[in-house]
Amino acid sequence: MRIAVGSLFQESNEFVSRHTELDLFHNSYIYEREDLHLLAPTNTEVAGVLAICKENDAEVVPLTAAACVPSGSLSKACYTYLRKSILAPMREAMPVDGVILCLHGSMTVVSEGDPEGDLLEAVREIVGPRVPIVATLDLHAWITPKMVSAATGLVAYTHYPHDDTYSTGERGASLL
Repeated sequence: MRIAVGSLFQESNEFVSRHTELDLFHNSYIYEREDLHLLAPTNTEVAGVLAICKENDAEVVPLTAAACVPSGSLSKACYTYLRKSILAPMREAMPVDGVILCLHGSMTVVSEGDPEGDLLEAVREIVGPRVPIVATLDLHAWITPKMVSAATGLVAYTHYPHDDTYSTGERGASLL
């Protein structure tokens, strides 16, 4: 089984006048391709996903994992770069048997009204209608019709504070 794994995690606040650029992601992390495995020993959703993939002898197809602190809407250039860094390795790795993306669900982008839905829709276009796609989300995510249409399953945190990120990744991967 080949499972594509990626993450794009940012909570936007449109009252913040400064747009989020890549430098803010670099202050937290952007792990591209094989570097995504650096998250394995952490308490993140991606780590939970990687553990379930290992437990099930699934080959991980690493995409990009990017996260940053809450801030303003992503600039068009920032979102375009991160979107491409997830989609390009997926196209190169096809075929895959499943996709899991760890998202936040309340990210905004200057040029895109539904970035998580846009990303899930682009993944669906690449993998086709039969490959399952699961996304993990923060418990206050904005669930849009585009997200529901593109994804096979959506799994959210159940705790606040978020002490269940790892287990949410496990639940998402187990569902996949």
